Amino acid sequence: MTAANNAIKILLIEDNLGDARLIEIMLRDAGTQPYEVTSTDTFQKGIQHLTEGNFDLVLLDLSLPDSFGLDTITNANHYAPKVPIIVLTGRNDEDFALEVVKEGAQDYLVKGQIDSSLLSRSIRYAMKRKEMEVHLKESNRRIEESESRLNVIISNNTSGLIVLDKQNRIKFTNPAADKMLKKDNENLIGTNFPYDYSFESPALINLETIQNSLVEIVAVETEWAGEHATLITLHDISELKKAEESLRIKNNELTRINKALDRFVYIISHDLKKPTANIIGLLTLYEKELVNSASDRTKVIYDKLNFSALQLKKMIEDLLEATKHEINTEQNYELIDFNKIYQEVLGTMDQMVNQADPEINIDFSKYPFIFYPYQDLKSIMANLFSNAVKYRSPNRRAKITIKTEKKPEGPILTISDNGLGIDLEKESSRLFQKYQRFSNEVEGTGLGLWIVKEIVEKNGGKIEIDSHVDQGTTFRILF
Repeated sequence: MTAANNAIKILLIEDNLGDARLIEIMLRDAGTQPYEVTSTDTFQKGIQHLTEGNFDLVLLDLSLPDSFGLDTITNANHYAPKVPIIVLTGRNDEDFALEVVKEGAQDYLVKGQIDSSLLSRSIRYAMKRKEMEVHLKESNRRIEESESRLNVIISNNTSGLIVLDKQNRIKFTNPAADKMLKKDNENLIGTNFPYDYSFESPALINLETIQNSLVEIVAVETEWAGEHATLITLHDISELKKAEESLRIKNNELTRINKALDRFVYIISHDLKKPTANIIGLLTLYEKELVNSASDRTKVIYDKLNFSALQLKKMIEDLLEATKHEINTEQNYELIDFNKIYQEVLGTMDQMVNQADPEINIDFSKYPFIFYPYQDLKSIMANLFSNAVKYRSPNRRAKITIKTEKKPEGPILTISDNGLGIDLEKESSRLFQKYQRFSNEVEGTGLGLWIVKEIVEKNGGKIEIDSHVDQGTTFRILF
């Protein structure tokens, strides 16, 4: 047949010259599509044509001198796996036709029952089916390669990966997750995931199976085996947090030391003069009173002396604490349990708390652990908690709330009360300054908030306040 530029190239393997000629005539008379036909009468010649040429389709007889039956299809597919095959046979047998298709042929035509229209339609469908088959195989191959690469990535990922079903049961774990949970894969599959998590924000857990290991849990919804599932990612952020804090502290170390030394000199040379002078003056008066008999005035003077002495003691303690935090650059960052440190602070204030009898609500569930200098965190909580107790309103029972949470900007400690409150418009310039008190009804050195601010900023954080007179105060520590 004469070739056309857009002709479909067909290889006809048929040993019966009459049948071959009839097929060529049908293709010529089809009219809908030009065909370029190459004919051969043996299988070996056909294979040679297949390997040398670029054919769109093979018309294959199964009764050739050098090949017979279903093996002919298998062998042809071996040499040209992407070329569709239509079998030509004189055998009208549906069961045999099914076998032919199973072996890889796209269609089965019975000689003597073929016309131009049927043959042309069969060619079109066979080419389309083969194209889809090749595309499907290629897609499957790419999927398998992707799955293989994904398996390598998952297996070698240092983050723990866990898939949970709708009942929170573990369906899959990677080696990193097995290591973090200290269990073999087969001992984890089918068990319930033992930790709380949220789809809204990462959760933090302290894995007891790994010493000082702070792990962040990230949960996202996904599908697994066609069903709704949850993908849990476990990130061990312990070393990252330690490295971040260490780098930041080292960069600020020299500046902080110089500032601390300047402040210490100022404290010693100025801030201790007034309470010391008060004690000397009171002692002089007391000495004069002792010359005469003891009196009520003597007791008043003594009480004032005692109060001034205690005030001086408290001030010196606060100053030493503040200076210690500023000068001590060797910060020992460790994993701290918020609840544990709260209980320790509460234990040091038993008398004050019992006397005030406040309603205390704590919630550290959203961020239970943090890497931070232990004494620094204790000072922050102690100062803010004691302020909430001391500056309570006389008109109602004190209510104090202490909680932690995780925000995009980082972990936050919040301490709020329903106490006296502060007029922020009036007092904003004095906030966090030394020796500033905001109620004449409460005794104190006025150093607590200053100490808290110094500690927080020294560790790279920020403190925020929201307060209203006779409504209460909320402090937020952004670590």
